[in-house]
Amino acid sequence: MFDNTAFNVVLGLVFVYLLYSLLVTILSELVASALGIRQRLLRVAIERMLIDGYFNEKVVEKQHWFSLKLLERMALFLLHERKAVRHSFSGRFYNYPSIKYLSEHESDNRSLFSQSKPAYISADTFAGTIISMLAEKGMGEGIMKRVRYCLRYNNMHIEYETLKQIRNILDNSDGLEDFTAGLKMWFNETMDRANGWYKSRLRWVLFLIGFGLAVAFRVDTIQIARSLTKDKDARGQLVN
Repeated sequence: MFDNTAFNVVLGLVFVYLLYSLLVTILSELVASALGIRQRLLRVAIERMLIDGYFNEKVVEKQHWFSLKLLERMALFLLHERKAVRHSFSGRFYNYPSIKYLSEHESDNRSLFSQSKPAYISADTFAGTIISMLAEKGMGEGIMKRVRYCLRYNNMHIEYETLKQIRNILDNSDGLEDFTAGLKMWFNETMDRANGWYKSRLRWVLFLIGFGLAVAFRVDTIQIARSLTKDKDARGQLVN
């Protein structure tokens, strides 16, 4: 079977493209890490939860997508953090000590592409941080009473949709343990969607890098097949 020229050519092509795909995968992970895509998407997911994507939606509402300025469109595509977000409920969440010290870089020490946001937050950390933030702005004896007070008078100035969601979780909870479990479930459901967003972005990175390498190295399937068909020694080395 290994003396069959057609089979050996196909085997050689498979080997060549496996090598290129491995190289593309490694480079895409390096690019994704350098650009902080995972951190950016996590931040966007948290913003979607805690401020209902308020600031990004307002920018898009002002004018049609195609009429947005080039830099504005690039900022949206690259998931750039808006300054106004830093003073929102989401911004205060990221500045809270339990979240702030999870990041690799401090805000003042980050480079052009590095992120001052963590790439991963556990459901326990998310729920614990939200409860602590609410309790600090509430009044009463016990954590739950302080949380209820804070949500009742919205002392954290939370966006309406987010406030409604947290109130619903609280109303359906029987004590602190249930409330914590509800927040964790909400977080995990959002992270499932965020994983899908990350895979979608990574596919674009893979495509662009793969296309660039194919052009740069002239990866021509027809030419490679012809070369392997004519060159018995090269074909034999690849098969071996």
